[in-house]
Amino acid sequence: MIYRFRLTEDEYDYDVLTAVTAYLDCEHYAWLHARNYSHYEILEDGPTTSRIIQHSKYLGITFKQHHFREYLPPSEFRMSSDKPFPIYTHTRFTERADGGVHRTVDVSVDLPWPLWPLRGLLAAHLRRYDARVYGEDAAAAERRARYLGKNNWLWAFRPSQFLLHKDAVIAAFREQIAARGLVLDESASQ
Repeated sequence: MIYRFRLTEDEYDYDVLTAVTAYLDCEHYAWLHARNYSHYEILEDGPTTSRIIQHSKYLGITFKQHHFREYLPPSEFRMSSDKPFPIYTHTRFTERADGGVHRTVDVSVDLPWPLWPLRGLLAAHLRRYDARVYGEDAAAAERRARYLGKNNWLWAFRPSQFLLHKDAVIAAFREQIAARGLVLDESASQ
């Protein structure tokens, strides 16, 4: 049975490109989200799609999840996972008039019928989990702003930084990146 719900609608005080680079930055999972993910392995990183194995901790139990993620430039993401049950998410980052970002996440879960009565508890747990993970990302963005300046995403485009779909992000935000004076050779971004 398919259960669809809006996981979250959040507002953040940074720009869309900062949100996108934080979402696609693979290097922070090992240290920033260690409480939530015990293992994060990238199996495939294509131009706008990736396959990932992630071990997530829910209620003290670790689940091995296979994710297929799709980047829809400039600022949307779809993710599907097959275990412990099929779950699909659609994340959107939308620019606000004040320069901040509005984030929405819609979820569709294929629940076996015995779990259907627990769907509200599952949604509540996923909301707490999401709030904790994105709270960590927002705190990292605030720390980065204190040291590097607000909306500084130049770190993400260093040649040594592993950012999923880096070339697609560069293409989608070319004008914004160029306005900061950063010149990137797309073939050198990998």
